[in-house]
Amino acid sequence: MLYDHIYNLLVRDSAQHIDPVSVCPAMKAYTIFTDAVSKNFAATGVRVGWGYGPERLINKMKTILSHVGAWAPMAEQKALAVFFDNLPVVEEYLHHFKRKIARRLDGFYEGLMELKQEGLAVDVIAPQSSIYLTVKMDIPGNIFNELLDEGVAVIPFSAFGAQQAGNWFRLSVGTCKLEDIAPVIQKFRKVLMQKTEIVH
Repeated sequence: MLYDHIYNLLVRDSAQHIDPVSVCPAMKAYTIFTDAVSKNFAATGVRVGWGYGPERLINKMKTILSHVGAWAPMAEQKALAVFFDNLPVVEEYLHHFKRKIARRLDGFYEGLMELKQEGLAVDVIAPQSSIYLTVKMDIPGNIFNELLDEGVAVIPFSAFGAQQAGNWFRLSVGTCKLEDIAPVIQKFRKVLMQKTEIVH
């Protein structure tokens, strides 16, 4: 099993990251973890990642990589090694970064819950980790395109292979600012109200 571990540090204080080996220790023999700085440290431009797992598999990965000739620039690797070696600095960065994400997640969560309380056909799961909200919009038709026309992008879970996901969507807070939240909630309200009027 190849396990994407890339959001493992971005959990709320009350939440705990769970991985396959924690759930089923027997999976350790055949699970490869992949990780990188792109998400946990908001460094999408720094293409440094790593993998760990059973030695026999990691050795095969090393052999392949030695012939591919594509790897992260040496300067980035060395800079990150120095950064990761300074644990207090890493922890301080993560503390502030996670707090900023939490404020954005909470802002969108509270705004969408207000829309639900207004009687609009929307629901949202309280955020526990990562940079995403899971939002449900019980509206027939293609609400994805209507939101996109307003400049709001949500991804239907069916795009990730969840064919039975119905009207569940993923909303990212990774690139927004706090001041973006209220206008985006207004756009949700506008589209949801228009769709509700069409249905009735």
